[in-house]
Amino acid sequence: MIYILNPHFPLADAAIFELRTAEYQRQFHLSIRPREGTIILNRMVNDQWQDEVVFPFSPSGMSHRTPLFVELKDDGFLITIRDQSLLFPLEDAHISVSDLEPVAQFISISKIDTPDKEQSVKLFGRDLIVPKKLPTPLRLSLVNSGNPSFSAYLGFLSNSELSKNYTVIDLCEGDIGLLLSHALLRPDVPIISFRKKVAEARFVEELIQLNKLENVKILPFGQVEVTLSKHLNGTSPLLIQGDSVYQNYEHIFIALNKSVWPRLSLFTREATPIPSHRLRLDLVSNLNIDAGIWQLNHTAHNVPSHLTPGLDVVVAAYNANDFLIECVESLLCNDRDDVRIIVVNDGSTDGSEVKAQKHFANDPRVIVASKPNGGCASARNYGRLISDRTHIAFVDADDLVSDNFFADLYDLALYTGNEIVQAGFDIYDTEQDPVISPSYEDKAFEKYNRQQFGQLEAIWLNSQDIIKGQPTIWRRVYRRDFLDNKKLYFPENIRAYDDYIFHITSLNCAGNIWMLPAHKYHYRQHAAQDIKAGDERHFYMFFMFGMLLRRSMEEGWPDFYPTAQSIMDSINWSSWKLRPDLVDSFLKAAANFCVRMEKTYPGLMSGELIGIIKHADFPFLYQAELKSVQHIPGGPFWVLTSGPIQHTDMLRVRQNLRSAQ
Repeated sequence: MIYILNPHFPLADAAIFELRTAEYQRQFHLSIRPREGTIILNRMVNDQWQDEVVFPFSPSGMSHRTPLFVELKDDGFLITIRDQSLLFPLEDAHISVSDLEPVAQFISISKIDTPDKEQSVKLFGRDLIVPKKLPTPLRLSLVNSGNPSFSAYLGFLSNSELSKNYTVIDLCEGDIGLLLSHALLRPDVPIISFRKKVAEARFVEELIQLNKLENVKILPFGQVEVTLSKHLNGTSPLLIQGDSVYQNYEHIFIALNKSVWPRLSLFTREATPIPSHRLRLDLVSNLNIDAGIWQLNHTAHNVPSHLTPGLDVVVAAYNANDFLIECVESLLCNDRDDVRIIVVNDGSTDGSEVKAQKHFANDPRVIVASKPNGGCASARNYGRLISDRTHIAFVDADDLVSDNFFADLYDLALYTGNEIVQAGFDIYDTEQDPVISPSYEDKAFEKYNRQQFGQLEAIWLNSQDIIKGQPTIWRRVYRRDFLDNKKLYFPENIRAYDDYIFHITSLNCAGNIWMLPAHKYHYRQHAAQDIKAGDERHFYMFFMFGMLLRRSMEEGWPDFYPTAQSIMDSINWSSWKLRPDLVDSFLKAAANFCVRMEKTYPGLMSGELIGIIKHADFPFLYQAELKSVQHIPGGPFWVLTSGPIQHTDMLRVRQNLRSAQ
């Protein structure tokens, strides 16, 4: 009997597998501890645990493709971890397989009977003969190739545009699943498979001969580089598949002429994610990287013709002479030409455009574009229009980021496929000591389960849970096709806080989000910030709130409550930031809008939402507004209504008239 163990790393900090003869009599114990990077084996003799055997391992390097095997033999447990095997003796020679009960936590268990003769395995409609002496890892890789866990490879083959005349270079050491699957699905395609161990090569050749598989050649591993170079210098398309292809042969790929990449397809299983700039996504035809829980899938024909793989970071700049150069310098990523900066000069009058053009004249990664002044929203939209990359980000010209901030976020976006990924942020204020202060998120997210992503840790967030947090667009990377399909733009008729509506709408339209909390966006605080102004621009919020309410109904957002929480937080914040002469009008407009939310979603405001606004006058104003429309039933039509006109320019005129009197 052989047990196949697949740990669920995202679910737990430790996973265990035990074989017991009674509830408290554990013959064998295996503990997988991702945080420590260890696998611990132990056995019990005379009711006493023996000395532990500790294996170091990389959590990101294990998944369905690298399971652990526990084989029950006559003399004990044979444990196979990658290419290492250990035999643990049984305590009692009279114990049989039927006496042992498997117990597991956070591990998927499958099992097969150990064959004592040639075994027939059905794979893709064909009965394959498997020799009885085929080593356990090879036999199980064959058995697993018919399971759903093998779907990544099958998906790669079906979604890739592979020509009829390509050749397969197979570099799967200790695994025959990919080799046999391809040989059965495309028997007309020649396969060259390399085996490091002589015994393994002999077994694979026997398997091929028994099943009369043609077009498969087995060569020793010492010939890999010569064979690769020969085929790469040819003219035919090539599919390279196997383990650690980039890690072991990147020196060959680096030397390739650009003309070679378009006829290359790669399916590789790596121990850790490979940074995207090393993958030539702009040239390679088909690419799948399986790095544990991280999967990068790229097919050239799925990239829109007007876009190129890469990330553009749009910096909207208006009279940002004091900060712009420092900002852009921080955005540039070491040796990464797939991360580009687009500075949009929004009609500045302080010479910052010329200064930026001169400073970055010799860096092709920085583009400085100019347009007439139209506000921050129009500058961001303009930057997006001239961008031709598959991913995009938006940054304020007075802020900074940590080293390699957007390079790592872009890699995370590629390996998760998320519509949005984000980093952390902190408060940057040169007038304070210390200059950098942590945000509330450091505490809020400290207990979230973390997954290793290269040298960084990533956490998984529910998009609905972060809607009500700090409105931010500047520490995120967005998939361009997501923004286009959802028609997400910055409203140009709103000249302040336009990032708020983009924040709320994009999170409501997106799925869940991966985050790199160690990376920090340094949110600069200074006297000239719009956010510090207590003027009429705060009234723009009600236009945005109305747009959100209408869109939520049109698109059928499943839960408007987190958005309502964010709206109430914003109203409360503004009510304490405004000039005193504007507060009364603002609270009346807020009461009117809150009634519209209640009428659109009956019962929404009956809970704790009203209490979020701390101003003493607000409950009275809300109740008065609610009473005035109590005879009108609630329903979706309320999203088409509007309150008193609170246009910023009209408010200024009104205030000027009052001052003149």
